[in-house]
Amino acid sequence: MNTDERYRNAIRKIDALIVEATHVSTAAAGRSVPDPAWWACLLYTRLCVTGISLLSLVPGSRFAGRVVDHYDFSAIASLTCNVWECYFVFFYLGVDATEGDEWLTRLHVLQLHDCTSRLKMFTEFGSDGADPSGFQAQADELRDRITSRAYFGTLSERCRQHVLRGDNALLLSQDELLTRMKEDVGFFCGMYRFLSFHVHSLPVAFYRMADREQGRGVESDWEKDNIAMALEFGGHPIERATREMRGLFPDLPTILPTAPLEGST
Repeated sequence: MNTDERYRNAIRKIDALIVEATHVSTAAAGRSVPDPAWWACLLYTRLCVTGISLLSLVPGSRFAGRVVDHYDFSAIASLTCNVWECYFVFFYLGVDATEGDEWLTRLHVLQLHDCTSRLKMFTEFGSDGADPSGFQAQADELRDRITSRAYFGTLSERCRQHVLRGDNALLLSQDELLTRMKEDVGFFCGMYRFLSFHVHSLPVAFYRMADREQGRGVESDWEKDNIAMALEFGGHPIERATREMRGLFPDLPTILPTAPLEGST
């Protein structure tokens, strides 16, 4: 398969995955469901939105602008990482099988990290409109909830200290999540590292720009090959999440995409 064929195939595949995901998300909306499934729906919607945003950056996609074809793999790398980050939380809160006590511990740890991070952000802004005492009170309440959980007592002393400081958003590392997902940890880490070079504008993102017509916004085999690779990599969590949503909602396997996304051409 040559570069152009791979590029077109990658666009078609992720487009089809997003269409299916959007129909599943719409069908799952508005239901009264247990907490894990509720969080799964919320994060799945975000996954769909980010997927469409990703495709809108890809020249040749039906979601891309028509004024000019702008090839920017680094921008696509950023949203591809975002798709995976969203999927990790989707899996962690909505799919990974845990007992009620552990699940609540996971939720409260995530909420504590969010609370302490917001407090730090407003403090750094020097915002006069933010009331630190409100964040602090909420953080103290969340710490009380966390320490009351039996599962929290099973964690190591070091882990408990990090959790109560609000250092950790999740109780599982990325590698631990990938292992539970039965994904190839080494392959994922290599791909994610390559994408991160471009997200953070490290030398890999700008060395040899002239040699390879890389990072200049113009069409080239280098840009198209790497964009295709990112779409293939980013489509995988969307495909996984759709399969898992169908597992969470038994009637969803009968729901298939019957029309293009609203507003598409």
